[in-house]
Amino acid sequence: MKILIKNTQNSITKSSQLSAFEGHLFDWFPGETIYGLLSRHHQSRGHIEAVDTIKRFFGTDNGASLHENLSSLDVFVRKTGGRLGTPKSILVEHTLLRFYRSFMSERETLLLGSARPRAETVLKFPLNLWRGGFSGLHPHKACPECVENDLENFGVAYWHLVHQYPGVWVCLHHGRGLLSASMTAKGRQRFMWATPGAEEFLEAPTHLAGQANLSNFVWLGELITSKLVSDSGRVLVETTRARFRKRLHEGGKLTPTHKLRSPDNSEIANICKRFLTFVENYRGAPEFASMPDTVLSAHRLLSRYVNGKSRLKTLEHLLLCAWEIGESGRL
Repeated sequence: MKILIKNTQNSITKSSQLSAFEGHLFDWFPGETIYGLLSRHHQSRGHIEAVDTIKRFFGTDNGASLHENLSSLDVFVRKTGGRLGTPKSILVEHTLLRFYRSFMSERETLLLGSARPRAETVLKFPLNLWRGGFSGLHPHKACPECVENDLENFGVAYWHLVHQYPGVWVCLHHGRGLLSASMTAKGRQRFMWATPGAEEFLEAPTHLAGQANLSNFVWLGELITSKLVSDSGRVLVETTRARFRKRLHEGGKLTPTHKLRSPDNSEIANICKRFLTFVENYRGAPEFASMPDTVLSAHRLLSRYVNGKSRLKTLEHLLLCAWEIGESGRL
């Protein structure tokens, strides 16, 4: 009897998870993140538990899908009646997937397809949602002038997707540095539904101090927003890596087994030093703080980049790609 009751309760829970969204549903602001949309809904309802907003849009306390054939985002689309778009359009236009997909393997990309809809482990980064996005590698960022413009034009400021990409620390529209949110989330309060107008920000980041530093991040931001997050971003990443490998091969800097020669070789050491010089331009940003800082650690990373078999962290791959583009002077 207990098993039957349990199964009945599970059936009811699954059914109720897909119940239609009640109340007024906001439409997207231009270039808004899904976190931003949910934050506006949360703010508009006054002082309620943060978890209530998750339950309202995803049907469970933690946002997890109870259906074998539906991802959390599928549930979101079902509950909102498709009025905010399809799972694919939401992922591409309103999450960090537009950035991450350029560095994803074919296997990881397939996890996002209809054949594998249960992709929560892959979606956690692109959604920038599960823990509110307030972390060292994914701090929510905003431009003070954009905040003022949003308040004037919409009555509320919102999180612009273009500002949230890792490596983007300058608003290219206003030419000024972005500020990161000061809020952190722990435990049950991990969903911190804050809008820029209501959120406090940290002081201006020191890695943007001075015109030279600002110019470096302007260059990187333009590369990311105009090239790497485009539909051809993945092709650019792959061709850049292949071009680097070809240059090394033609210059005799690879072994017969196509590995990067030892850093004891002065030419190889110089390549590592040039990479370290490039990295120093960006190390102050929290997402790049753990990048190589010695010739040996730079050599290890460049070796993994050359062999094409070792797994690279996305932010490592980003700076490697940006460095090679800067070195070659080509896009």
